[in-house]
Amino acid sequence: SLDAPLVTQDLTGDGNDDLVLLYQNPDETLVQPAMDLLILNGSADGFTVGYQARAESEVTLLGEMDVNGDGKNDVAWVETTCGTDTCFDTVQIYSWNGSIWENWTEGKVTMANAETRLEDQNEAGQGLEIVLSGGEYGDAAAGPQRSRTEIWGSVDGAPYSLLEKSYAPSACLYHTVLDANAAFLAGATDNFAQAEALYT
Repeated sequence: SLDAPLVTQDLTGDGNDDLVLLYQNPDETLVQPAMDLLILNGSADGFTVGYQARAESEVTLLGEMDVNGDGKNDVAWVETTCGTDTCFDTVQIYSWNGSIWENWTEGKVTMANAETRLEDQNEAGQGLEIVLSGGEYGDAAAGPQRSRTEIWGSVDGAPYSLLEKSYAPSACLYHTVLDANAAFLAGATDNFAQAEALYT
């Protein structure tokens, strides 16, 4: 059954309240929560389904507002799907374009075991950026790992794309060599100083 609305407000700009609903499959035999998200567009005649996520995983609402500052309301949420050792978090942002709810991400915004938030983190992006921190798998057989942070932004109101990726420091030789190779490719900017320090 449907829970109480998480959001009751005019998201489509027509003067009628719309609803954002989360609901969960009541089947207690499921290993992990199976949830879904509905955006119900309101009108003088009642409500119609504007968008259904069909998530079938755990759903957490991030925000329902003009996330990227383009004058159009958005609904943002995280879908979390877990395996034996690792959970994968996927961020969805849908924007009202005047007639339908439209996917407003360029590519799949997903990361293992991520902490996800909306913040103003990058000057190239308009409004708030999607910030994910994590990326480490729970299985020891996954090999050398280190966490990373990804920042996805809406440049001039365009769909969210990856603007920045950074990795946490690591004492692992494998990661040091990767960093050194990247520094070498960018060596013209610092006369190869960083590459030399990492290689030696």
